[in-house]
Amino acid sequence: MRLKFYKKIRRICLESELGFRKVYVLIGFIVLTSCDFTPRRYPPFYVMPQTATILVSETLTLIPSYSMDLVTDWVSDNPEVATVKNGVVTGISTGKAEIQAFIGTTSTSPSKITVLAK
Repeated sequence: MRLKFYKKIRRICLESELGFRKVYVLIGFIVLTSCDFTPRRYPPFYVMPQTATILVSETLTLIPSYSMDLVTDWVSDNPEVATVKNGVVTGISTGKAEIQAFIGTTSTSPSKITVLAK
């Protein structure tokens, strides 16, 4: 029983993809173990389409080359022009914006979005 428990804790430490430097396994208020790890690094990834044109108030769904479940954050460099939430880009006003997806600290090359008036 004890060996299985320690193997499970070790697996949690090895598989964890959180951005913390230490992971503590707690039962109640007692610390059972801790482990140091380096966050997993992913090879470069991208979103499709890499360039697109949409109209104001129109939406566009960006698809990452990795599973959507792995993407931790979406960022627009110009939220006054286009916003993004869970990969769905919405045109706010005319202009250009670049959208990036992140898995931890690894980001995609930007998807260039142009927003035109209706």
